[in-house]
Amino acid sequence: MRSNAIITGFLIGAAGLAAMAVPATGQEPVPAVPSATGPADVPRHRGTLPDVGRQAGVPQHGVTIEEIRRLDDARFAAMSLDPAPEPTFPDREVAGLPETVPAESLNWKRVYALALVRDRAGGNPPLAGSLDSAALAGQERRFEIGDFARFRREFLAGRIDNGGAFHDPAEAYLSVLRRVQEVASARQQLIELLGVTQLTQELAQGQSFGLSQLDVDLVNSETIEARVRWSRRIAAYRDALDEFKPALGLSPHAAVIPDRGSLAAFDRVFQRARDWNRRPDRKLAELPRIVGELPALGEVFVNGRRLPAHVDQDVARLDGVVKEATDQAMRNHAASGRTDPDKAVALELRVRRRVRRLVALRGEYEHARRIYELGVRLGDQVSERLLTPTAGATAPPRGPSVQAVVDALDRIREAQDRLVAAWTDFRIERLAFYRDLGTLPCGNWDVYLASFTATAPTGPAPAASPARGVLEPAETAPPIAPAPAATPPIER
Repeated sequence: MRSNAIITGFLIGAAGLAAMAVPATGQEPVPAVPSATGPADVPRHRGTLPDVGRQAGVPQHGVTIEEIRRLDDARFAAMSLDPAPEPTFPDREVAGLPETVPAESLNWKRVYALALVRDRAGGNPPLAGSLDSAALAGQERRFEIGDFARFRREFLAGRIDNGGAFHDPAEAYLSVLRRVQEVASARQQLIELLGVTQLTQELAQGQSFGLSQLDVDLVNSETIEARVRWSRRIAAYRDALDEFKPALGLSPHAAVIPDRGSLAAFDRVFQRARDWNRRPDRKLAELPRIVGELPALGEVFVNGRRLPAHVDQDVARLDGVVKEATDQAMRNHAASGRTDPDKAVALELRVRRRVRRLVALRGEYEHARRIYELGVRLGDQVSERLLTPTAGATAPPRGPSVQAVVDALDRIREAQDRLVAAWTDFRIERLAFYRDLGTLPCGNWDVYLASFTATAPTGPAPAASPARGVLEPAETAPPIAPAPAATPPIER
């Protein structure tokens, strides 16, 4: 039956939390699960759903997914959550686009092409109802979008040759990508909680696991909260996407879908962690290597020197970089012909603040990485504890284990959101920092656009040769001072 297939899919596919820790019939009992401080190389063992159902003496049926969905609103009911076992993210549905409407992908190249065409065209042209890729290609040639040197001048000056303001789209587009990634993490948590709900319902019917209706109600409550969170995040994402389109010359109803490929490296690591959790022979020592594949945050260079990674560890070096950055910003400020002392002081304050913010974001990213690893590790251990049958009437209640599973899922989701937020915020702050410095240390479009794509760490790189995809020191592309008639950068 369809309901049984859906239940089985969720229990098997929900991030491993529905996988079983009980040995199958005929197998030897497995050793106790090692604690967080125990040996890291001890294999983990799990049985299968039918094994647990038979040993627990509970029926292989329970509340169906259809019954659970009745608690939700029409939006959730209309969305496809059939386990595959890893459901594909429904980009079109989440963006509010029906399947019958043709949609264009909105990648970084198109985002900058649209923004530059709109600004260089001047005036106030009507918003386009759709993205015409053929017409955009012609406009790219007409407005010389491929001329990166011209773009660099516009980026640093904040204005274009005909006097119109250039609105850099990076910050708004990164915000859109971050919001759709938050939708994805909330959706994954909801899928996992649906599996935990069904699992708790099944185990509460047996006598070996010490669960009751109270535990079922607890998980049901958390699942409803997860649905509300997911629904709200979809609404926030759609609002951000609609507000972003006019900046590109598109109508709010234009059918475009952001290209999530920029953040795909995060999804790959999150999926690998879930796959690890499902493996019956998994070892705790493998988890740090998986988490270590999270995307590199990137580097920030001032005259070829990296910003220090940690303030507390290298205060003297940080002060030196701050001074060097402010000196460079003031030289470029003076070279542009600006003499307003108040604006010069405001510029220096911004540069100093941005250096500290960039260092702080690096620390936030590292903290989120550690919390994510601990969340995955804790989730693995508490699910093992929950799914081990109790022995005797004196066995401790399993209620705390149910709550621990729910808390672990919440911790993982929050850490994932913080990782993506720190990564995107770092790029926004870095671009603003380079604008204040008066230099964009990048010589072509390929490297510049690649800096917006999350990539796996490549290890430490020499100071003069940053890793591919990272904005490079300005050796072949020296700082270009803004035009004399341009206004100074305005803090956003």
